[in-house]
Amino acid sequence: MNNGKLWFETAKRHLNASEENLRIGQYLVAFQFAIISVEVALKAVLVKHGLFVEKRWPFGDKHHKIPVLFDKIKRKNCLPEETLKQLATIVGDENRGGLGYIRIVIAFDSYMECTSGQHTSLRYIYKEASPYDKIRENDAKEKVDEATQLINILSAFF
Repeated sequence: MNNGKLWFETAKRHLNASEENLRIGQYLVAFQFAIISVEVALKAVLVKHGLFVEKRWPFGDKHHKIPVLFDKIKRKNCLPEETLKQLATIVGDENRGGLGYIRIVIAFDSYMECTSGQHTSLRYIYKEASPYDKIRENDAKEKVDEATQLINILSAFF
């Protein structure tokens, strides 16, 4: 098994953990593991193509910035154009959100744009939700579904 395949298997395990936590009502954990699975899956693509740089941001790929990882995959032509278009709708953009763009509360009256699910002490703002609501079932389910789509699309390459 090559390293890219191993990374991708890890991404699938994170997705399985996400699905299990969704099933038992641990929505914050499900939400976070869904996003982490996508991060690891994108890194798997870079590893498979020998492009993963073992340095920390801003010089390498050891970070949690899903859009940055996705942009590198696009720039380096790691995947077919049609696949990139499918993935782009899941990763999202600054205007409509998506797995790569998440708003989370950091104080009582402010928020930050976040590109990682690894912020366990922060709350997630979503659509009509109050800024202080915790992640609800439908929020987590949406992220799990999006992560599942992304993993399914990439599985053809591993």
